Amino acid sequence: FVQMWYKQPLWASLRTLPTFDALVNRRCEATDAQVAGLAAALAGMSSGVQEPLWAAMAERATNHNLLLAVGGEDLKFVKIAAKMAAACTPPLEVCVIEGAGHAAHLERPEALIPVIRRFALNHCSAAMDDVATGLNERAEGQISDGDDVTDEQGEGRSSVAATSSAS
Repeated sequence: FVQMWYKQPLWASLRTLPTFDALVNRRCEATDAQVAGLAAALAGMSSGVQEPLWAAMAERATNHNLLLAVGGEDLKFVKIAAKMAAACTPPLEVCVIEGAGHAAHLERPEALIPVIRRFALNHCSAAMDDVATGLNERAEGQISDGDDVTDEQGEGRSSVAATSSAS
């Protein structure tokens, strides 16, 4: 199955990597449990069987920064990412990793990692500040789990209380 899977056009750029044969060999040596897990993932999470999540993504994008990273040689998903970004207000950030296909994280990690770092630094530091503030307020007894709190800009942080209570 693994050999057949990676012969699909989707993986053409991945097949050019010097580490491709080792990747396939590792996947061929998978245990029965790993094979069952992969089969379940492919059966339940392939784009052909997933429930459309466009509306949920657009709703979430109104309050959260989202990044779509896609390999430039994966033309189908480049088009989908552009369509997804345009469907959201504000539009999502799209990063096209040139020289990578569908598995950009394997094919060009040196290009993808800085993109993710930059995005996290630009967009997640305020969220992390909110988390830290929420943890400090909880530690000082100012808030308790489930309290609906807001930051100085009037934006809700109720997820901070829920998130920090789960840790």
